Amino acid sequence: GIIINGDTKQYLIVKVYDPFYEFIWDTVTITVLNSNTPPVVSNEINNIIYEEDSDSIIVEILGDNQLFLDEDNDNLSFDIISDSELFNATIQEDSLIYIDLYENAFGSSDLIIMADDGLSSSLDTILITVSAINDSLEFISLPVVNAVEDEFYQYNLQWTDVDDTDFSIVLYDA
Repeated sequence: GIIINGDTKQYLIVKVYDPFYEFIWDTVTITVLNSNTPPVVSNEINNIIYEEDSDSIIVEILGDNQLFLDEDNDNLSFDIISDSELFNATIQEDSLIYIDLYENAFGSSDLIIMADDGLSSSLDTILITVSAINDSLEFISLPVVNAVEDEFYQYNLQWTDVDDTDFSIVLYDA
């Protein structure tokens, strides 16, 4: 047989004889179509919840908790087809997804993973939620470090707050 694009073609020659030893023959082409089964999600990954500014998250695609399964045992390739303002996701070593959270970003975003067997593909969507944490203020003004007794000093507080939250400052008499 000849294999073309995954389909198999077989040529069968048929000869028919009659009682007078005359024969006819013909060629019949039998085509067996490739019945590719697309990859399917075999172990769904639950939604992922992390705190803002956490270390990288690593999700295993293959191995004991294989994310996708291909009944035809075709080799699978994987791709990330989503874009997020909360994280950057990359596939490394052909079987691990590294999710790096952006600094000071929080909220929810979908991570869409595609498995492809060369003929068809499947998608899995994982909701990633990044919980906000309150980052401390950072004072950027420099205080007076040398002072003379009974002298009046004015100090303008300046700060940055990546969370841009409201707060109050209480000064106590020293």
